[in-house]
Amino acid sequence: MSYFVCPNCEERIFMYGQGGGEKLAAELSSDLLVQIPQDPEIVALGDSGRTIPTHMRNTLLEEKFKDLAKEVMERLDKKG
Repeated sequence: MSYFVCPNCEERIFMYGQGGGEKLAAELSSDLLVQIPQDPEIVALGDSGRTIPTHMRNTLLEEKFKDLAKEVMERLDKKG
């Protein structure tokens, strides 16, 4: 998880610093596919057996997971 989005002002808060994902990707000669925000709702969903696709429609988190899936599919298509 890369950052937390403040529910009041929508500012991105990098609670664990910034740039670690990019640094690790560079060290591994890889690409950073997507940055996924932290969301307390994920814990509640998991505890209740619900999922992001079924209970977090039209949220930033859903958008980021879709971006990740798209990146993975595009890379798989290229490897073909």
